[in-house]
Amino acid sequence: MRKFVFNDDLQRKGISRSMMESKHDNLKCPECANVFNLFYSRAFACKGCPHAIDGCEFVRCPKCDTEFLLEKHRNKMESKALDNYMSSIINQYLKDFGDSPKR
Repeated sequence: MRKFVFNDDLQRKGISRSMMESKHDNLKCPECANVFNLFYSRAFACKGCPHAIDGCEFVRCPKCDTEFLLEKHRNKMESKALDNYMSSIINQYLKDFGDSPKR
């Protein structure tokens, strides 16, 4: 895993430690072996899914559309924290731009 420096400048710009940590987490699809980032998956493969804003515990591969539990790659506590964090980001985006969570 890459090292990063989290400082006050990043925090003032609204970037949290969780965001910095999770942007370097890559997941591997159990079906097609595609390696991808959770942010990328939630932004593209889960776009429009109403569960993306309520702490969904699944990850969807952006290449083959396979869904699998994030818990298989993280422990339950890390998985739930990351699910909730990702949902909060998507929720805030939808509020800021007036978009609907439905496709």
